[in-house]
Amino acid sequence: MKMKKLNQQEKRAVEELKDYLSASKCQYFLAYETGSQLVGLANEHSDVDFYVFYVPTKLEILTQSMSREQFVQLDNCEVKLVAIPEMFHLVEQGDPNVIETFFQAPLLQSQHIDGHKIDNQLANLAEVFYQNRNLLPYLSNGLFIKSCLWMMRKNIRKLRPSKHYLGNGTFGKTLFEYLKEYKYASKFLHQSQKRQVAETEKIFFPNEKEIAQLKKYKNMHNFDKHAKQQVLNKYDYKKLRQDYRIAKNRHVFSRNDKMMREVLQQLVAETPVYY
Repeated sequence: MKMKKLNQQEKRAVEELKDYLSASKCQYFLAYETGSQLVGLANEHSDVDFYVFYVPTKLEILTQSMSREQFVQLDNCEVKLVAIPEMFHLVEQGDPNVIETFFQAPLLQSQHIDGHKIDNQLANLAEVFYQNRNLLPYLSNGLFIKSCLWMMRKNIRKLRPSKHYLGNGTFGKTLFEYLKEYKYASKFLHQSQKRQVAETEKIFFPNEKEIAQLKKYKNMHNFDKHAKQQVLNKYDYKKLRQDYRIAKNRHVFSRNDKMMREVLQQLVAETPVYY
């Protein structure tokens, strides 16, 4: 698996995450980096973000008493704790933010002195996710695009002069997120229409030209009506949504069902539970 070379900001964040997890109730977990640091779009103001996928107990699963998602803000990073059953749900729903994390090795993994078999199973699960990373968007049977469209629509509503941005949120970051989601959905739709399972790594990780374009918008702090119209006209949400519906009606996304079931069965087989 590909292990990313970390900068100093990321190294500090990883150490803080280690300390947090050692004191938490997450006994078995896989921790991945996500966000702009992962895809090479970070600037000096960018946070370090992590997904921590943890194994709930069998009792928590059966009684549905587990916390599916929990957000934690630390000094040097933001952490989203997600129970593994919820992680599977998000992958099957085509959540691009979750799927993109599996194009790397986990930065941290639970390790017990006695070499617990659950740690070994988690290592195997991480390997299976990585080996099948290009197939993960296809598991959703087209919902990957629908998920991107939903995020785009949500960001369109934020792009208004009266919006009060909080934290590190800015007009530019919202525009950047919209454009990133458009590129995810449009590239995947194009690949699906060609009736082949392509390297989806090209969807998630932009080339140098795209990085420059995305960073240009991300660095805008104040509302810019011209920039907004320029992006919305060129990267048309309504046209993309219409193209998606046409492809769905033509069953474009169900052509690899057998292969996807085999991948899902392999992932499930490697997923541990404990008492």
